Amino acid sequence: MSHANIIDDPRMTRHLIAQGRFRDDPLRIIDVGARYGAEDHWVLFGDQAHILGFEADAEEAERLNALSHPVPTRYYPVALFGDQGEHTFYLTRFNASCGFYRYDPAWWTRLGQMGNVAVTGTTTLDTVDLDGFLKDAGSRDPDFMKLDVEGAELDILQAGTRTLNSVIGLSLETFFGPVLDQPPFHRVDGFLQEQGFELFDLDLKRFRRTVLPEISPFADEHGNPVSGPSRTGQVVSADLLYLRDAVTELEREDVTGSHPFWNRSRLLKLAALYEIHGLQDCAIELLTVASRRKLLAENEDLQQLLDLATPLHKGEVQSYESCLKRVKEGDDPYRETGSELLWRGVRLWIHEHLPAAAVTSLKSTLASVRRLLKRS
Repeated sequence: MSHANIIDDPRMTRHLIAQGRFRDDPLRIIDVGARYGAEDHWVLFGDQAHILGFEADAEEAERLNALSHPVPTRYYPVALFGDQGEHTFYLTRFNASCGFYRYDPAWWTRLGQMGNVAVTGTTTLDTVDLDGFLKDAGSRDPDFMKLDVEGAELDILQAGTRTLNSVIGLSLETFFGPVLDQPPFHRVDGFLQEQGFELFDLDLKRFRRTVLPEISPFADEHGNPVSGPSRTGQVVSADLLYLRDAVTELEREDVTGSHPFWNRSRLLKLAALYEIHGLQDCAIELLTVASRRKLLAENEDLQQLLDLATPLHKGEVQSYESCLKRVKEGDDPYRETGSELLWRGVRLWIHEHLPAAAVTSLKSTLASVRRLLKRS
């Protein structure tokens, strides 16, 4: 699961990492449903991030732990759910579709997806709740969570309210309509809003009816063809990005000098998360407000951070002030070159048409090639 709007080269975030801003307080990420490994955009943090993964498939967790990771990472062969107990776990042909909720056969047959989600068997798994596990393991409070657990996201979150107190962002999957017997989207959204999060982005997944299908480019981990999302059709699922709106909280509470929750480290982490997910405007707004309220370090160069967070203009670096000037003069400051438009199209195609196992590695390779070409 990787959002389409994640940017290849978050210059401000790279600068903060190069300055060691997160060395004493690393970005802590929890990855629930960790099949195929953590998303590639965390790699840039190196040892200034820690990843804690949960994967119900013990063999997959063992495989992931045997790999070399640029970010300190540990995967637990643990099934998180809404409580500590035993629950039926549905096994499907496509391993990434296994879960505690069963797909509706009639609905998915209409979409030509039963080859992926048809139940091939069941097993009983011992489950644990998030708060209880982290407390028993003595784990530090996380900053960001990713959940991709086929409908069980709300169950896990509702059993993790203590953990959510420290979290500043979440990425999770949701389904619309009667596709699963899982809690509906409006309950997920309502719960997260109650916990202080706002919806900042969503990637919609559409599926066509079998009466007018299209050729699918998808394959499972064994290379066997499987059907998947289509370019058009009904919206069936989405990848959601929820983040905290620190600016609203700071302005509402009218705090200057210090804040019990929004310390310097957490503010910079949120600014980095904003930028990584293509929300540079939110990063710039947050840094500006935090500086005005004297919540950043005295030696923090605000103007440099704003310039680094400003998007490129025709492939070239522009300052924050020159960007504002272009807007005032009616010159699109975010105009892309032909090669950038092509590059964005390639990334979007990869995101929409390749299986999750291939997306991360291919995006990483292409991003590295692009950076090398820009330097030459």
